[in-house]
Formats: sequence, C-alpha cells, structure tokens
Amino acid sequence: MIKPEKHGNKWRVRYKPFNSVKRKSHTFLTKDEALYFVYQLEQQLLQCKAGLKITQLQTISNIKPRQVFTFKELCQKWIEVKVPQKRSGKDDISIINRHFIPRWENILLDDFSSFYIDKFIVDKKKENLQDKTIHNQLTLLISLFSFAYENK
Repeated sequence: MIKPEKHGNKWRVRYKPFNSVKRKSHTFLTKDEALYFVYQLEQQLLQCKAGLKITQLQTISNIKPRQVFTFKELCQKWIEVKVPQKRSGKDDISIINRHFIPRWENILLDDFSSFYIDKFIVDKKKENLQDKTIHNQLTLLISLFSFAYENK
C-alpha cells in the first residue's frame, strides 16, 4: 500500500508504476491532495489487474495540486467578484483594507485557524470598539471564508 509521507512542509508520494522498474515521486501541498493521488493510483492499479489496457487508463501524473491562496489574494478576489453586487461595497472594502489585510496579509488560507479570529476579537475589544462594530467585521469575515469555501 502506498502512503503519503511528510517531506519538509509538503507531502510526498513515492510509488512504482504498473509494469515499470523506475520509482516515481510526486509532492503535494496538503495531505488531502496526496491521499487523493494515492487513491487514484490504487484505482489505476486495480484496473490494470482487472485486465484493462494501460492506454485506456487516465494518466494521473498530470494532476496539478490546487493553488493555495493568501488571505490578501482572497480579499482581492472577493472585492473583484462580490463588491459590485453589494450596496455596502465601499464599507466592506474599507474594513478589509483597514482591519483585515494589515493583520493577515500573508497568511495562507490553509494555515488560518480560529486562533487568529480569537486574537482579532481580543485586540478589537482592547481598542474599545463597540460590540456591534466587531460583529459587523466578523460577519464580513464569515462572508470572505464562505466565498473561499465555495470557490476552492
């Protein structure tokens, strides 16, 4: 059985293709991508054992790992797509530029956790912002992450 292994900050899958002597290796940004690749390799192997011709099988070495975005890239994409549809677009852009981007600009979305949001809330309360203002900012943050989830 093929298993992904941690390789630095990425995941590597090593395998020996069906009817081949040379071993191959592919790296992925996330473990899920590596596991998906392994699943497809195993499906290909089962099909080969079942007697299907190799030419009938899809080559899976052409699978490209999904792109991982930074928080700033998400905001830019959201502004481009969602703001024209909203009445409060200018306000949302202001919140993003003033509160979100300076704080989380270079954080990868895969690395984003509830810790960042909890720290955000604590810091905003220290700045004496009203609870309603913080709530509005969190609502916008939910909208950003929903957009990211829908467009992954």
